[in-house]
Amino acid sequence: MDDIRAVLFQGCEEDGDIHCMKMFRNGVFVYLLVYSTLVFSQPAELIKSAEGGNASAQNELGLLLANGESVAQNYAEAVKWFRRAAEHGHIVAEYNLGMLLMNGQGVAQNYAEAVKWFRRAAEKGDSSAQNTLGWLLENGQGVAQNYAEAAKWFRRSAEQGNAHAQNNLGLMLVNGQGVAQNNTEALKFFLGAAEQGHAEAEYNLGLMLLNGQGIARNNAEALKFFRRSAEQGYVLAQYNYGLMLAQGQGVKQNIYQAYIWLSLAASQDVTYSRARDYFGKTLSPAQLKKAQQEAVKIRQAKAFAQ
Repeated sequence: MDDIRAVLFQGCEEDGDIHCMKMFRNGVFVYLLVYSTLVFSQPAELIKSAEGGNASAQNELGLLLANGESVAQNYAEAVKWFRRAAEHGHIVAEYNLGMLLMNGQGVAQNYAEAVKWFRRAAEKGDSSAQNTLGWLLENGQGVAQNYAEAAKWFRRSAEQGNAHAQNNLGLMLVNGQGVAQNNTEALKFFLGAAEQGHAEAEYNLGLMLLNGQGIARNNAEALKFFRRSAEQGYVLAQYNYGLMLAQGQGVKQNIYQAYIWLSLAASQDVTYSRARDYFGKTLSPAQLKKAQQEAVKIRQAKAFAQ
């Protein structure tokens, strides 16, 4: 599935003036199993409680099995214990079971059944389940595609402060998918996610500031949010931050620093090497060598690229 959700600005021109600004959302979630607050001092104590029907213990045992902590990793067994807890109505287990079903870990991948368990947890107020259910509805995975329903669940999760949902809802508001198009409200949700350090939202917020969507155009503020996102390894932010430095947008022109950030972007996606090489021609051999070394140093420190 194409990761690009909407192209809001695209002005790719020759000779380095090639800002390619795209609203972007990565369609792949980071699937994190959720821990319960129940604590057992020994696995044997936990197993005994789980076998006795304690739903929290069943969920906790599933987590240990899924993560290979204190016991050998075994997704199939994890599914079994999550299912037992979920069938008792344990909200966290419902979510965790949905994750394994969606990923096909320890069980055949089954989006439709995953939707069932996410919906149960979502209806009880779990923000992660609400966000994931929204994503499945948006993309028609395991359920008929329904933008309005997706937006509804993203909003419920976003209003609880879920940064992923805030970013997702912001994009639906920008695109007018399932909701009336509203840049001002989109900006609010991007800001909420960005304040939590969400790299994609920081990029999207920077893009809106650059283009003056829902807010007065402000290159300096756009640059700030592009940098925050870029420092987390977000490739589109690295690229656009580099271009703004190279063209002196919102900051004094700095080709040396621009080359570094364009190099970081190119290390993740070779299509960005054209801009890097164009501006690199303006550096002296000594500057170019130093900038290349600095880019490698940053990349190794932050592990932006494999």
